[in-house]
Amino acid sequence: MVNFLRSHPTVFHSCCTILCCQHQYTRVPISPHPHQRLLFSDFLVIAILMGLTYYLIVVLICILLRIIDVEHIFMCFTICISSLKKCLFESFAYF
Repeated sequence: MVNFLRSHPTVFHSCCTILCCQHQYTRVPISPHPHQRLLFSDFLVIAILMGLTYYLIVVLICILLRIIDVEHIFMCFTICISSLKKCLFESFAYF
């Protein structure tokens, strides 16, 4: 099984895994929790605001080991950073 996965690149696309096999594509549906991205971004914002850098680093390493698609990782980081900026600007707007 490991050799099969190494020899066939895996691409994540809209909650489906596409296994590329010599110009033949097989869509294998995966069902992540519907609020998985929201939970990740909430945890990231809370960890940054509370200064839990070591816990954040450990969690990010675990997430990076589970996520293969680099583009998806950068999308998650972009969403988290933009939501963090939005939360910080909204919280400082009252001062």
